[in-house]
Amino acid sequence: MSMLEEMGFLDFDPKKLTGPMRVALVTWFFSSFCRHLKGPLAGQTLQFEDWEREKILEPIFGTVDRYGRRKYTTALVGLPRKHKKSLNAAGFALYGGFIEAIWEPGAEVYMIASKKDQARKVFEPAKFMVERDPFLSAYAKVYKDVIYVPELGSEIRVLASDAPGEHGSNPSMYIIDELHAFKNMDMFEAMSSGTVIRREPLGIIITTAGIKRSGPLWDLLHQRKGKREYRVWIGAPDGADASDPEVMRAANPASWVTTRFLRDQYEDPKLSPQAFEAYHLNRFPMTKGAGKFFSPAELARTKRTPSIDPVKPAYLTIDGADKSDHFAITLTQRDEAKVIHGVSLILDNPPADRGYYDLTFVEEAIVDICHENNVERVALDGNRLRMLMIRLQDIHGLPVEEFPQTNLMMCPAADALRTTVREERMWIGGNALLQQHLENAIELDKQPFGVRIGRASNDEKIDGAITLAMGAFLWEATEEIVKPWAGSI
Repeated sequence: MSMLEEMGFLDFDPKKLTGPMRVALVTWFFSSFCRHLKGPLAGQTLQFEDWEREKILEPIFGTVDRYGRRKYTTALVGLPRKHKKSLNAAGFALYGGFIEAIWEPGAEVYMIASKKDQARKVFEPAKFMVERDPFLSAYAKVYKDVIYVPELGSEIRVLASDAPGEHGSNPSMYIIDELHAFKNMDMFEAMSSGTVIRREPLGIIITTAGIKRSGPLWDLLHQRKGKREYRVWIGAPDGADASDPEVMRAANPASWVTTRFLRDQYEDPKLSPQAFEAYHLNRFPMTKGAGKFFSPAELARTKRTPSIDPVKPAYLTIDGADKSDHFAITLTQRDEAKVIHGVSLILDNPPADRGYYDLTFVEEAIVDICHENNVERVALDGNRLRMLMIRLQDIHGLPVEEFPQTNLMMCPAADALRTTVREERMWIGGNALLQQHLENAIELDKQPFGVRIGRASNDEKIDGAITLAMGAFLWEATEEIVKPWAGSI
């Protein structure tokens, strides 16, 4: 028996589908084949709540034009976190590959995210649903980045936004995850232009607000909406008080997102006010200083005078520019109250005749600090400062270890710095240059790793903030993630 026979669609005529029938078909598919992956509902099929039916399902799938075809060919759906975006995206993709493929021969469904690793995470729920369902798995072939349905000749494929050569694609459906993380609209435009040969194409953007009021998503929201474009944005309006539980509740219609959870997120010292606005209120941050890593009030908490005991253990962290025109060398020490005392040597005024610092000068400064203090750990990024690492260890015998400035390391480091600052456990005193570096620091959203420290422009230095974050992480980390460097060229 074929798949269409088993599903009862052998003589199916899509031209007879009314709007309510289309909604019923999507609902049936989700409740029959699409399942929760994790948590207490793991294994249970997906059900739509009333707000999902009203705001998403009925407008996108149940609205038809006078010819009986889908009215909207693109849809922008803005939702806060924890609103089942990934599961619904997976379900829609499978619906496109198994059901809509009946009337779209050779259906091509694309699931797209900003990076390939993130795109695969969006794709994983779809693979899980197919592999866990006896019916779907019997009629589909599942590969690393593709789900293929031989009987229909359809495929569901994962893509990154910067994937080359996609202008030759002819998508019947494409789903874009978290547009706020995209650098540009090239992939969206390639997908949209490729739908021209399709009977009823559909592009769905499912996203949360970005951390800044700029970028492709922000620009798209402020463009005039097309006649065949549907938009729904569920979140808090500008001017609404982010701390008000009623505002939180109104911006989060999902029954499983509780007010207590939202209040806990709001009060979490690891989550900035800007991140809370973007992630949980689905509002582009309007807080004063939006995008800044620290608020003025938080910076004020760091101005107590640090005290370094030359006998007690201390850590030295180093950051420098690729051009060697600026460096930060920071000594940190944690006292019995778990307060981290930090002093920094900021080098940002190289000799005018060459415009950069001789690494010998930087090396001597590091060695002098180590000789004057009981430095047990010296951490720096080996990819950028490899020769300096070699000399510090092989010539001077310093306890050097590599601290890669990857998202995997720098997001937890930024988190450690933010926590110690908010808890008034980071004292750096009145070091004007170091304070300026902290003030320059902005948030860079690097999900799924978290948020790391960045800068708004090349003119704004943040080396001091980076080294403080590295130091905070070394003191606060509960596991030995950073390992002693083995050396070698």
